[in-house]
Amino acid sequence: MNPCGNHKRKDMKGKTLLLFSFFALTLVRCWAQSIYFTPAELSALEEAVDHQNTGLQPIMNELRLFADAYLKKGPWSVTYNESKAVSNDPHDYYSEGPYWWPDPDDPDAPYIRRDGIRNPGRFTAHKEALAEMTIAVAVLSLAGHYFRQPDYSKRAVEVLRVWFLDPDTRMNPNLNYAQAIPNRSPGRNFGIIDTHIWAEWFDFLKILAGSGYWPEKDQDRLRQWFIDYLNWMLESDHGRDEKMAGNNHATWWTAQTAALAGFTDRTDLFPGIEDHVKHHLIANQIEANGSCPAEEKRTRSFDYSLFNLEAFGLICRFFEIRGVDLWEWTNSRGGSVKKAIDYMVPYLENPADWKGKQITEKNIREPLFLIFAGLRFPEAKYRDLYNRLISRRSPDDLKFRYDPFRLWLNMYITATTKE
Repeated sequence: MNPCGNHKRKDMKGKTLLLFSFFALTLVRCWAQSIYFTPAELSALEEAVDHQNTGLQPIMNELRLFADAYLKKGPWSVTYNESKAVSNDPHDYYSEGPYWWPDPDDPDAPYIRRDGIRNPGRFTAHKEALAEMTIAVAVLSLAGHYFRQPDYSKRAVEVLRVWFLDPDTRMNPNLNYAQAIPNRSPGRNFGIIDTHIWAEWFDFLKILAGSGYWPEKDQDRLRQWFIDYLNWMLESDHGRDEKMAGNNHATWWTAQTAALAGFTDRTDLFPGIEDHVKHHLIANQIEANGSCPAEEKRTRSFDYSLFNLEAFGLICRFFEIRGVDLWEWTNSRGGSVKKAIDYMVPYLENPADWKGKQITEKNIREPLFLIFAGLRFPEAKYRDLYNRLISRRSPDDLKFRYDPFRLWLNMYITATTKE
């Protein structure tokens, strides 16, 4: 599990070219199994950080700000918040579907669905804790690596130990009781979307593994946890149902499963996942003009169209760096992921032109798929649009509090953009 052994990064300032070359080669070996970066890309980022690229300074300041905050937060555990999981096991993750509401005529009746309208009274404690735990580990791992400060890495190790490993506080490796509906369902396959953040997460664990502060026995135990979770994703009724869903749920199941397979070295799963992307996801979801009807029929059609493409972008990037190009794989109707991205580009430029139903304010965050498409295709439009979307946001919105993966990608884009 620890591809880097106990290698600790060295300060390159004032070192000889020979020493840098040796370090770069070591880094390439360390990152040979990165989930979303090539070794050359990571080497370029490391060199930019070590040579104190001035353009990176605002992002590094942001990273330190949030890393310092997460040193004082947590740890988190599902056992810290009693839930209504029918198992009565405090180690079971539990959440409730966001769009389900009590029947106003009968509080004991099955809840009623109101698509796109979140019920503020639903149980969210485990979901919020999972998100905070995931973000904390990512931010602290990044900070420990790039600032070379052990306290960050050690805190990330402690956060992981409490959530996944300690017998008294560990989460069971399943989502049997996620997105339950009171008086209707104890848990549903749709709850697998609750861990979609993990599709972007495993490279941060690889960073932490290279810190030298994470015991290998704990790494092995965590890897086994995710092996068990991957097996649940593949073999449980919930997992099989989510895999075959006809919308973003299937896309995010696939993005998660690909990342899990990469992290746990289940390369034997890659061909089957690739086939599923082609013959289920792209085949059934994307029209010739690039639209995704299953998302456009939602009451928040703009948001869900982008959310679906985020998962597609992760999937295509995952396979691209492993030698399989899915960006332009075309279904029988002429639809492809690239066409789906090109379809959304004008609406990102001018959201008011979107004609689909959107009952809430549009969520116009700068999409990660624009970065990945910008790395894959020579057209400058993807990266240019991404940068314009960033420039439109207020300084407060530019904080990467909830998305360390976006922060990391922005580090790379900034480091490799020529003045």
